[in-house]
Amino acid sequence: MSFIKFQFNRLESYARFLLAGILLFSSINYFFQLLSTPEMAIPGFLFFQSIIKTNYLMELIKGIEFVAAILFLINRYVFQATLIVFPIVFNILLFHLFLDFPGLSMAIVLFVLLIIIMISKKQRYLDLFKE
Repeated sequence: MSFIKFQFNRLESYARFLLAGILLFSSINYFFQLLSTPEMAIPGFLFFQSIIKTNYLMELIKGIEFVAAILFLINRYVFQATLIVFPIVFNILLFHLFLDFPGLSMAIVLFVLLIIIMISKKQRYLDLFKE
């Protein structure tokens, strides 16, 4: 039993660092325009453009991603970081599922990495629902 727990803790660490790296690169890329935005399907492009034209929403999303990535990297407040980044990752998954299907594989990877981290903090989530 302890060997399985040890292996899952190792998996959680890998997932945390990989998710942090992806979120950190994504947010830094948005703010500093290191790489160009990949081609999107027309519905996805129109939706993405409408978010950017709000002049605050994308900055807020990428700022939250940046903060969560830093928290994942330093292994502090990981539970809170998963809470703040879950709606963003879930919306990324839905965006690619319904509006931009070619990017779905990366969205699934993000979602699975986040779920692995959340499973490692399962008891903390169960405590949220206790009276």
